[in-house]
Amino acid sequence: MEESETGALVCKNRIPAPFRVAEDATVSLSEIDNLEYHLILDPEKVEERLAVEAEAAQKQQREKVDGEDGRESDTVSKEFVSWWKENFERTRNGPLIISSREKLVCGEVRDFFFQGCSSTSGQAGAALIRGEGNSAMEDFLLYPVNFDFLAAGATRQVAVSGVFDGHGSYEVAQYSRDNIGRFLQKRLEEFGEKGLDDVAVWNALKLAFVDLSRECCSEFVHEEWSGDVGATASVAVMIEGVLWVVNLGDSRTLLVDPDGKTLQLSEDQKCSDERYKKGVQDRGHDLWVDLAIANELRLDGNLGMPRALGNHRFAGGCSGRPKITRFEMPKGGWRGYHLVHCSDGITDLYSSTTIGTVVHNCVEEKLAPVVTAAVLAGFAWDKNINTWTKGSCDDIGVVVCAL
Repeated sequence: MEESETGALVCKNRIPAPFRVAEDATVSLSEIDNLEYHLILDPEKVEERLAVEAEAAQKQQREKVDGEDGRESDTVSKEFVSWWKENFERTRNGPLIISSREKLVCGEVRDFFFQGCSSTSGQAGAALIRGEGNSAMEDFLLYPVNFDFLAAGATRQVAVSGVFDGHGSYEVAQYSRDNIGRFLQKRLEEFGEKGLDDVAVWNALKLAFVDLSRECCSEFVHEEWSGDVGATASVAVMIEGVLWVVNLGDSRTLLVDPDGKTLQLSEDQKCSDERYKKGVQDRGHDLWVDLAIANELRLDGNLGMPRALGNHRFAGGCSGRPKITRFEMPKGGWRGYHLVHCSDGITDLYSSTTIGTVVHNCVEEKLAPVVTAAVLAGFAWDKNINTWTKGSCDDIGVVVCAL
């Protein structure tokens, strides 16, 4: 590590920026590097950051406790269950689409994909539906995968799952899903060389995603999109029973306990949130409204999120440095808990409370996670296509993990 011009600690081991800043830019490339690779080694400061991010996620959940149209979550949840009974065969292993509605028939008008899996960390299921007007699916899902790494001379195991929602094209989302493991392994071993405490894990997770973002920028430059190719990431990293959640952009991770109580674990990052404005300005950019694109604040009038993977055209304005939360294993263990990752194709429609209620109802019905994922995705699409004012007809991706 080394000190920056401002006295802050920064990591020397970094991936070079795959972009340039303009000659008249107010912030240098070196300053952007120092912001992205900033280290915090004070345990109290790391603990404070974790607490701030957890509260931000839960505050967002409290502010949106009902369905988008104002109905109570339990009412909306019952509609989910009713929809499932109409559209899926009652099976414990996986959903079979039996609706006559063409938009939900596999391989015809709409792509509908679902798959279940088992691993040492539990069962999981996933579902994808390609959005209206998209030529290719831009959501990519990471099923729970395990890998080992060395820390303080001992082998540790990690379980990782999540969702990556692409924008501009699909490549960054796909590349991120396929490669995040090696970036995590590298940084966890680097920072865990002398021991694996919260400071080591927090810094490792921060820099692993910065590395991934910069490599994505280097790999995918689309001239037709002026390099505007990127992806959100909402990823859970389970290390020795402790759950870490890493988030970039507006995808979301939430946790449903055995009693059906839902806890939002990540905050959707939107440019409309005032707390992200300073980070954008510190990187030499700003937020404004371009009515030719959308009637809302966006990064340089274009991108709807202040943090994401990729997006090299913004020359460092879109940070790849994620927000992180941490959750201790309950006294009785994680058994009975369900972890849910959703792209904004679902969360723009329904609150975390509603989504969690649906998951709990499916668990009470003893349905496999793959069925639950398919119900969440299918019902959200049904609402999208039939009531345009309630949704964007975006790609829909969801992973449900039984811990």
